[in-house]
Amino acid sequence: MITAIVLQNNPEQPSPASDTMRSLFNRFGIEEVKRLPTSIDDWKQAFAKPSDSQMDLLLVEAAALLDEELLEFLLGARADATVLSLPPANDLLQHAGNGPSSMSPDTRRIALMRGEKASEFRQALLVSPETHVFDVVRTIAADHAARHSDTTDHASTGEPHVKGGSYARSNVVTRFRKEARNLGRRKLRDEIRFLRHLPADLASLYPAVILHGDTEELVFMEEEFLPLKTLRQHFFADDVGLDGATRRLETILGAIHAKAYAPHKQQAPQDYLDQIHFQRAWHRLRRTLERAPVFAKIVDARRLWINGKEYRNVPELLAKFEQSQKARAQVGPAFVSAYIHGDLHFENIMVDPNGESFRLVDPRGYDSCDIYYDLGKVSHSVNGKYDFIHQSLFTLHWSAAAGEVIMQFSYEPSPVLDLFNSLDRWARDYYVALTGDPLAEIRTLFAEAIHFCTMMPFHLVGDGRESKAILLYATGVMLLNELCAQLDIPELRNDAPLGNRPVFEKEWRNVG
Repeated sequence: MITAIVLQNNPEQPSPASDTMRSLFNRFGIEEVKRLPTSIDDWKQAFAKPSDSQMDLLLVEAAALLDEELLEFLLGARADATVLSLPPANDLLQHAGNGPSSMSPDTRRIALMRGEKASEFRQALLVSPETHVFDVVRTIAADHAARHSDTTDHASTGEPHVKGGSYARSNVVTRFRKEARNLGRRKLRDEIRFLRHLPADLASLYPAVILHGDTEELVFMEEEFLPLKTLRQHFFADDVGLDGATRRLETILGAIHAKAYAPHKQQAPQDYLDQIHFQRAWHRLRRTLERAPVFAKIVDARRLWINGKEYRNVPELLAKFEQSQKARAQVGPAFVSAYIHGDLHFENIMVDPNGESFRLVDPRGYDSCDIYYDLGKVSHSVNGKYDFIHQSLFTLHWSAAAGEVIMQFSYEPSPVLDLFNSLDRWARDYYVALTGDPLAEIRTLFAEAIHFCTMMPFHLVGDGRESKAILLYATGVMLLNELCAQLDIPELRNDAPLGNRPVFEKEWRNVG
């Protein structure tokens, strides 16, 4: 039997929201509904009766966004589980080893405690020094995590990751919350739609969506938190080796091709290359110039000299690729799928400690995308060294004069850098073997090049130097030039005339 308890400052005056919750509880067979304030003393009195000692407890703040989908998820927990919802999930992780933390009054909190966990909560109420009931819940959750985990690991990005999968063993389930209020609303809507409409065999590769909402001001989603390490963490721990790394990538990419692409592929839309690649690149270049004036000298340069080698610049090459039907035929995919991830870098691939299973997070959610787009994300790690740029494992010096840019950069030597170089050599053959497409390497390289030419806005820090964003752009420059050399198409050559089509002016439908 489950007792639902709705927290209210004044339980003698039930709110309409509480009445709505009671109706929702009744539909799920929860007939015992109490209203209590947050004071510990009131709770001690409420659970003084022996008859209450065997009840499972569902605690809900009056402002909680509780709906049928979330309640169904909560009640599906196994009998000995504690299901804890304290958004944002990062807050729980950051305080798990430091005892309870103060919580803002408007934080929406939900907790379900069953079996022994409910009994433990009642016992804690009697001796707890806390003044708020959810601080008691938080302390219990932290104690469970501490008993099964050595530490909480913070990656270089500041995002918390739990070592050793401790939350799975401690029966504490947290939820990861994402929300967007401005430009990111479109992208988050796309991600929610993508996750909610996955076929069953693909849904198992992603975290479950527990709760989502969309208003004029806010789009949000709360999903299952995965206590796993990222593929980047595994590789940078330098304990995988080349054989282990290739096995992991074969497992991941093989599953994506077999489940997300091959069974669902369809003819690519006529304007696919323009929308997914060209207009994305023009749009991001414009955003970069608007936000970082330091880029003007680089983007406007006639030539770039990078590590002593001469390169043509992105705007020229991008326009020539757009205008060349031969180039389009070589780099453009024939087929797309509605279930391609769309942002398959190594931080979005979660793996278990032995690398036997994986989960994917943060899909882009395009209406349709191609397999080379995802392979290009893999290549931008192993070939373009995105992960080293992201973690500032490089040195960069540059100057601009007389319409030219001179740039020198290098990566810090390490066994991981050697591993990535070896993975790149392996991957170029694997892309062809995976897809059965003799142009797979070319199409993957094109996708990778455009990825690098579009990532600058997300790495601008406002320090006047913008070293990460500049090296990302420079990598895109080198890759586009490499691709031109491989294709050897007359329209892409240095002496080929450039058409009069204006740039920066066409609409990109996926803005936001």
